[in-house]
Amino acid sequence: MLKALDAVDGTAHLINETIRQREEFDRLVRLESQFPSDKISLAKHGRRLIKEGKLTKRGRKTNQQYHFHLFNDILLYSKSHNAQNTSFTLHRRIDLAYTNISTENLVANLPKEKRERNLKFAFSIISKEKSFVVFAENDIDKDMWVTKIKESIDETYLEHIRSQSRSNRSNTILTKGGKSKRNIQSRRITSRK
Repeated sequence: MLKALDAVDGTAHLINETIRQREEFDRLVRLESQFPSDKISLAKHGRRLIKEGKLTKRGRKTNQQYHFHLFNDILLYSKSHNAQNTSFTLHRRIDLAYTNISTENLVANLPKEKRERNLKFAFSIISKEKSFVVFAENDIDKDMWVTKIKESIDETYLEHIRSQSRSNRSNTILTKGGKSKRNIQSRRITSRK
């Protein structure tokens, strides 16, 4: 009887998880349609929208407000075309696998007259594509963005490591005696580089 209940519980959990994944995928498809002028692909297995909202990006001449979409693997910032935030033009897509975040030394290289009063709500996003400083509305919002971005960066990094590990295992074969040996075909590919 307990085995049957465990089996039903496991099946219910699997069904609920499948429904949750489908709902998230549908949500990403709807969000994708809110970027009408951009060819952007957001609906991807395993991708989740973590947080979205407005942040002000420090510019060379003026600061600009953008709408940010944080996913578990990428960060987008876009111009919103309306107050309801239902239509966007993508400004930049940032891969979190190559990104870091900092709340330190934001004014180190700025002259006094350029230091904004609201730097206590600021943090920097450093990536291979672009590095910049953004401002949140308040400390709570800043802390939430910083925490969620850091968690997403960590998750992306761990997934990257797992993916590399799976790739390495699939390119390894066992020889006599149980010792592992790299697949010969993989060696040929890497030796051409």
